[in-house]
Amino acid sequence: LVPLAYEAWSARRKTRRVPRALWACLAAPVLGLAAYFLFMHAAVGDAFYYLGSWSAQNLIGGAGLSKLVDLPGFLRAFAGVGSFHDPLDSFVDRFFFVAFLAACLRLWRTDKTAFAFALPLGLIPAMSVSFWGLTRYLVGAVPIFLAAGGWFAEKEKRRGWLWVTVAGLSALQVVFLFRHINNYWA
Repeated sequence: LVPLAYEAWSARRKTRRVPRALWACLAAPVLGLAAYFLFMHAAVGDAFYYLGSWSAQNLIGGAGLSKLVDLPGFLRAFAGVGSFHDPLDSFVDRFFFVAFLAACLRLWRTDKTAFAFALPLGLIPAMSVSFWGLTRYLVGAVPIFLAAGGWFAEKEKRRGWLWVTVAGLSALQVVFLFRHINNYWA
């Protein structure tokens, strides 16, 4: 919805009108959410059941959409590194969040629609669940990978950094494989 809204705003700025097809695209996610809420109301008696189910089922303590406006809490969670890689206090999750922000800065300069797509995909999970398993959420933020690939391909001298990055991420994958085999958080 966010990238579609940006496209509508951008079209309105340029041509003073928004194409009908774009209005239809904007309506589709809203209608889908309405259908989902109606279904949840019919199925369990509470349209917003899923939004509260994380904390109700103790899957992620204190998770919720209200955390999106709690900037001090977000900064405390960001600074709360307690281990290399555990569910809540992972250095790896914070590192990849910083890399995500760097990729978003590049997207802001090169493709604002991709920026509008990627930013909520990384920022909302980081803020609403206090970095719990953030690297899993970032996999869906595809434009950040395009931004990183564009940065590596831009100049010949960055090819060395590409191989250093590939080697580092491959080594990290092996570490995670061994953690998973030994029943540690991966």
